[in-house]
Amino acid sequence: YPLDYMLCGQHFLGAEYVSFYAGQPHSDEDFLKRYVDTAVEGMNSGRYLYMAHPDLVNFTGEDEVYYRHMKRLCEALKAKEIPVEINVLGLWTNRRYPGKRFLEIAKETGNSAIIGVDAHAPEQLLNEEAIRKAKLLCEEFELSLVDGDLLKNAN
Repeated sequence: YPLDYMLCGQHFLGAEYVSFYAGQPHSDEDFLKRYVDTAVEGMNSGRYLYMAHPDLVNFTGEDEVYYRHMKRLCEALKAKEIPVEINVLGLWTNRRYPGKRFLEIAKETGNSAIIGVDAHAPEQLLNEEAIRKAKLLCEEFELSLVDGDLLKNAN
C-alpha cells in the first residue's frame, strides 16, 4: 500500500518482547523521563505526522513529576507545531487516554489537537458520537483542532 504518512506510537522503550509496556501502571520517574525523551527524539526526526496517544504512559507517581516531564513533551510538540492527539478509541472505550491531566498541560502550553483513531479500530472513523465527544474535549481544554489534510500538506 502506498504510505500517506506515519504516526509515532510510543508503546515501549525498547524491543517490544523484552520491554515494559508504557500503558502499565508505574511510578518510576526514570521510565517517564525516558518515555518523554524517546517520544521527543522520534518527533524531532521529522518522520512522523504526529504522536498517537501521547498520554498513553500510565505514570502513577507524584503529580509534580508527571507535570514536569509531560510539560516537556507538550512544549516540544508545540515548538514543532505538532498537535496532540485526541484518541477516539481511547475516549469511546473509556481508557485512560485521552487523559484530563495531560490535556490540562496541553491547554496551558497552548498545543493544538488532532482527532485520531487507533490503528487497531479504524471503524472508529465512522463513530460520529465519539468524534463529537472528542470535539467537546477540544473545546473544554481550549485546544484548536488541526485538519489532518492540512497537516499532511505541510510536511
